[in-house]
Amino acid sequence: MWSLLNKAKWLLSGNILFAFSQWVMLIMFSHFSSPMQLGYYSYALAITAPIFMLSNLQLRPLVVADLNLEKKFSFSEYLSLRLVTILLAIVISLFFIDWENNLALSIVLAVVLIKASESVSDIIYAYYNANKKTKFISRSLTFKSVLVILLSFCVLYITHNIVYSLAATLIGYLFVLGLLDIRQNINHLR
Repeated sequence: MWSLLNKAKWLLSGNILFAFSQWVMLIMFSHFSSPMQLGYYSYALAITAPIFMLSNLQLRPLVVADLNLEKKFSFSEYLSLRLVTILLAIVISLFFIDWENNLALSIVLAVVLIKASESVSDIIYAYYNANKKTKFISRSLTFKSVLVILLSFCVLYITHNIVYSLAATLIGYLFVLGLLDIRQNINHLR
């Protein structure tokens, strides 16, 4: 019982910090960018959030249950499915982009790529969760939260441009995905 509570504590703390970082980023965007940029960011979230939520197929709890109980599919099959659904979500998101407006196009594309990297991290977190390595998840979420707030704030403060800030956010996400989520534990993910 204490083991379960300890694991839940790690997951809860990482998720709370990550949610807090998303809230801080939204406050920063509203304070340091123009109303037009903020409006396009809201537009990008309105497009991408439901598409990526549906494309995730709630695979995380399914992976955890399957890898712990039935083992019908390997993790690589789940990862392949997630990569296909990410590609599909990107293609569907492209249909809603205003191709005439460069600012809206840049913001939506940045948000699409951020959501795609979040989806890859999510399936990797499912593997860690299934193998009772919740500290990896918490460490990744914590590092990602701090890094993204710092990068995003510095770029936004200097440029007052939400596109550059989103690019910095994407770089932070990819850095954590490559360094912590994949590279550090590559042997476990095969």
